[in-house]
Amino acid sequence: DKTADIGGITYTRSRFDETSFGLNAMLSVGGPVSFYPYAGIGSTKLKRTGVESTFTSYDFGFGIGVSPMPKVTVHIRGELQAVVDGQASRKFGNATLGVSYSLFSAP
Repeated sequence: DKTADIGGITYTRSRFDETSFGLNAMLSVGGPVSFYPYAGIGSTKLKRTGVESTFTSYDFGFGIGVSPMPKVTVHIRGELQAVVDGQASRKFGNATLGVSYSLFSAP
């Protein structure tokens, strides 16, 4: 929540709860440690008291992947996300941590 004093009157604005899902494309090169850029598109739901809306979102960022064993990689990513509503947008900075398992390998 954010509190601001405007003209001697104190206002409090509640934060959004954000839920997102989507698809990202990564430009990654294999190895035990890899750095990669990625970009994606998704759907984001923003919810707070009195407001609940779903928007298209776009993101891009950079990540690092560390492979402790074959086919398993731990990813740490930082991204910028834009949630678009017509002509306006909200921007967010996100950090994610995840694990991936490779079902098959290309030569």
